[in-house]
Amino acid sequence: MECVGMSAYMLASSSILFAGTLQCQGKPAADQKVQMMIKDKLMKAKVASTVSTDKTGQFKIQGNGDSERKKSAYLWIEHKCDPKERAGCTLTTYIPISKKHEGKEFRAGTRELSKNAHYNSCDDADN
Repeated sequence: MECVGMSAYMLASSSILFAGTLQCQGKPAADQKVQMMIKDKLMKAKVASTVSTDKTGQFKIQGNGDSERKKSAYLWIEHKCDPKERAGCTLTTYIPISKKHEGKEFRAGTRELSKNAHYNSCDDADN
């Protein structure tokens, strides 16, 4: 199956399938670890599933969450794709999976990691 962009599927009331493509500066983000996390109402998160992207940056991840309204799912990606190309930086990209997409296909497009980082260790004041 060819994966174009990103999509999320709710397979059952508690199973989520998310497929997508990751890039780093316009090139495939190969061998990139992707985690699906489930967060409860107390903001505690647990890893539901972990996969790695293939050589083209594509991945499919499935996790069993909980259909409770107070739980949410998201993707967590730690990577080295710093837009300023500084060595040794660890960046984090967070991709929420909205409850309104449960039971439907969700297309978020291809994610460029260098433009979608929510945290960059090289931007810390201590560095």
